[in-house]
Amino acid sequence: MKNKLKKYLLIKLLFIFSIFLLFNFLVLLANAIGFKSLQQELVNHQVAKINKNYDVIFLGDSSLGHAINSNLWSELSDKPSLNMALTGNFSFAGAYAILEEIIDKKKEVKTLVIVNNVYAWQENIKYTGYEYIKKQNNFFLKYINYIDKNIFEIKNFYYQLIIKKNKKKFLNLIVNDFMKFGKKITKDANYTFEINLFNEDKSFYLKKIINLCSKFNIECFYFHGPIYENLCTELNFAFIKRINNELSDLGIKFDPNINCLNHDQIGDTVYHTSANYKNIMTKIYYEKYLKLKKN
Repeated sequence: MKNKLKKYLLIKLLFIFSIFLLFNFLVLLANAIGFKSLQQELVNHQVAKINKNYDVIFLGDSSLGHAINSNLWSELSDKPSLNMALTGNFSFAGAYAILEEIIDKKKEVKTLVIVNNVYAWQENIKYTGYEYIKKQNNFFLKYINYIDKNIFEIKNFYYQLIIKKNKKKFLNLIVNDFMKFGKKITKDANYTFEINLFNEDKSFYLKKIINLCSKFNIECFYFHGPIYENLCTELNFAFIKRINNELSDLGIKFDPNINCLNHDQIGDTVYHTSANYKNIMTKIYYEKYLKLKKN
């Protein structure tokens, strides 16, 4: 009886181990034949930039990445600038982790500009966004985190490759210093921000960013990311006012206004500036910045 039980347990362990090996083989094979994680590619792209001093650093989500051309900002200001935008999956937590990395590497920053999506203020605190950035220096933890965050995308890769015979979807993920665009939104796209969904704890990591700015004498500014004009309603403005109240309490310099973009100016979501309008949007934010800096 004992021998049968041992044999059963051994077979079960071997089966589980075989599944584990097969799973990891498929993950590695996917990478070898062309799979790229959009999230990981973006993180790799941004973290690699932490190699010298910059006068101006931009931190935020995808609303920043699609809205500001840091090269143009450098030309306008005559000061070296760097856009370190991530996505809403990282939010303020990822931005804080990036700022910590910059400071830990003894890189000097004089000005920090934060641009973040209004929608983020009704989401949960993205603790995993902080952990994801911090695990980049540990191969094992990075790999575990990579699998955790990309298992669905890897599954979709094999579906596209085997069923749809298409591998192009995973090529050229970083374009113009940020994620490539998806399909443009329809003209009737809309969304309503609910006041009762405002997360009063959302500023947890933003407070940490502000504290770092104070500690290291970094001038810190906050701007709302742009939104599609269909979202520019009284109800949504009430939600934005609630955000402004929070920002005022935090003591950060911020612009209470938001840019409403028409369909020609908007991109693949109601929060993304179109590629053709990015330089114009950069100039708009630069003028906002100059006004705030004078106050």
